[in-house]
Amino acid sequence: KAPAFQAGYEGSIPFTRSSPYGLPAKTAYIYRMGQSITDNKAVKRFELAEEGHIAYADYRIDGKTLYINYVFAPPELRGEGAAGRLMEGIVGVASAENLEIHPICGYAASWMKRHDL
Repeated sequence: KAPAFQAGYEGSIPFTRSSPYGLPAKTAYIYRMGQSITDNKAVKRFELAEEGHIAYADYRIDGKTLYINYVFAPPELRGEGAAGRLMEGIVGVASAENLEIHPICGYAASWMKRHDL
């Protein structure tokens, strides 16, 4: 079971956005007041939109394990904490869905270690 994120984690409230084009729905998770990440199921990645740019984390789920394969922040968001906010949201999703996180990506692994997760 993924532990609840402590620094600013307020809980995860899932809601689904429908797709007008027949694509799989995206589920958005609010993890902090005014901030949310989106689970883009069509491409299996979590997304965080900020300042017109998208930071994302590619993932796969096997049973009750969430594997974080790769975390990316565009140059415009680097050094601004966007990847960290994305990881916060992912931990919230994992907690809400009762998933254990297994980071494959070096950034995800180091972020989780820094936060004692």
